[in-house]
Amino acid sequence: ILACKTNLAKQPARNLNVHEHISYSLLNEAGVPTPKFGVAKTADEAAKLAINLKTKDIVLKAQVLAGGRGKGHFKGTNVSGVKMCET
Repeated sequence: ILACKTNLAKQPARNLNVHEHISYSLLNEAGVPTPKFGVAKTADEAAKLAINLKTKDIVLKAQVLAGGRGKGHFKGTNVSGVKMCET
């Protein structure tokens, strides 16, 4: 019996970790259509962005490099990092 020293069931490596808004910006620069978006650090900034985006439905996301959707939480809360909002 021969022993194989390599792991045949490898996990793919993720070598690029960027926030979603950065990837959207890169796609836009390459001419790829993306949803309208903005970045806010405060509730006031988020409210202004919601007005400027001129849409009724907004998805508010806490951006963290945690390895998956919904793993982030809004600062100082237990509220999940992805919320649908109506303006």
